[in-house]
Amino acid sequence: KVLDDCIIKFNKPCYLCPEDYLDASVEFSCREHENLTMSISNSQTIVSLPCDDGCLDADIPFVSIADSNGRVWRSGEYLWKDSISDDYTITMDMPSGYHSRLFIGESEVEKTGKGSYLLGRYIYRYPFVKTFNMYPIKIKVFSELSGELGTFFVAILYLKEQFVTPPEISFLNNKLWWDGGETYAGDKREQFNLAIKKRGNVRYLLPLSFDTRLIAELPDIESGRFAFDIYKSSDENMSSSLAHGSFEVGDDDIRRFNNRTIKLTTVSYNVYEKITTLGIQPAYIKDISYIGTTNDESIGMEYPVYEGIMGYMTSSGFKEFSSRNWTTERGKKIHAVNPVKIMYINNRSIQLFDSESEQLYCRRVYDRERVENTIFMTDEEPVLNTSNGRDYYHLTE
Repeated sequence: KVLDDCIIKFNKPCYLCPEDYLDASVEFSCREHENLTMSISNSQTIVSLPCDDGCLDADIPFVSIADSNGRVWRSGEYLWKDSISDDYTITMDMPSGYHSRLFIGESEVEKTGKGSYLLGRYIYRYPFVKTFNMYPIKIKVFSELSGELGTFFVAILYLKEQFVTPPEISFLNNKLWWDGGETYAGDKREQFNLAIKKRGNVRYLLPLSFDTRLIAELPDIESGRFAFDIYKSSDENMSSSLAHGSFEVGDDDIRRFNNRTIKLTTVSYNVYEKITTLGIQPAYIKDISYIGTTNDESIGMEYPVYEGIMGYMTSSGFKEFSSRNWTTERGKKIHAVNPVKIMYINNRSIQLFDSESEQLYCRRVYDRERVENTIFMTDEEPVLNTSNGRDYYHLTE
């Protein structure tokens, strides 16, 4: 059957990484519906659209890139040339009717007969210009219906060792921590030193390891802002800094949320063993106070913890989630969310627990008029052995 009046328009030409799905949606029009918008998640490869008393399945234009080590590329991927083996390959997964071309700089990498790219072999034959330190890796995506969809930068290849972004260093409970050098493109087996400076003078010179986030205990360090530089241990004269930045020593954790409100706009949860991050109806946490720290043994790092009152906005103002466990007249169980516990990860992420230190639930609600899913934080307790509980309630990560 041919649908002459059917229009399907995604809000992006293609989706290459989980971050692309934060606001992903498809706009759909046909004889029965006009300008319907549906949200989509990175767990979907097909979206079902209502049409002529049935459904029309449309392929989502996704591109998933994985390497020969089994690692899926994410947004802002970076590679260090000397860490790539000659047999290093990448493959791209995309819907039927789509194909891609891979480039390093402006030079195209040939595709093998199996649909993969021998990236390692190509890199070792590529005529790099020594004055350039980085080369963009990009793909061009095409569809049989629309032709070229665009050029997308997927990674950066670095010729020299370096930190892609300066590492985060923090001071907590008389201990100096760092992020483990997550953005270092280079050989992490070498020895490094962290030089901590104040007013241009080196106050501490500490060994730095990529195997642990704890740098050192510094119970006698004074309060204030410190600068830092990272050097290879072999650089005895400290002449070539690999990264520099600053950190604060003091009671920043205690003051962090004084007279401030947290606004939650996205949530991550586990769907079929895959972490999905989606936008939610905003929730808010107010009256926040510092209560101490907690230790995450999985990564060996301590985090500051806070308590607050969580709720959402209605036409009549702020409505708090429940602070007690109770059951409604219809038998719906409500659990005590407040006071909610907040584990501060960084400036972009927090982890939330209810008053009994359990993870919070979010709820997915299908809006029949708008033909889309809306996600809310909730104090409702799902019955997880029912299809409704499994499909519409998720523990937040």
